[in-house]
Amino acid sequence: MLSFTAHWLNEEFVLQHKSSANATFTGSHLVDYIRSLLEELASTWYIASLIHVIMRDDGPNMVQAINDSSFVGKGCFIHALQLAIKASLQVEKTEKYSERTKSS
Repeated sequence: MLSFTAHWLNEEFVLQHKSSANATFTGSHLVDYIRSLLEELASTWYIASLIHVIMRDDGPNMVQAINDSSFVGKGCFIHALQLAIKASLQVEKTEKYSERTKSS
């Protein structure tokens, strides 16, 4: 699933946000397909000229899709942090399993 959430400042400089669209992938996550979905969503909402940056994960397909588009993309720090935490938890699980198998 590809979600599209807009963040902006209103006239009083108060942060606003709205989840404007979600697109379900019907096939593989091909670069051209992702790029066309992003461009279609931006065009449908008439905001293509207002987009300053697209925050994305660091999957090679997402990086390339945005690089191939007219948009600027940046990796999402929170997503990278979540992946690091998940990996560290997996290491702990593996170590516990390894300790149990060694003692049996």
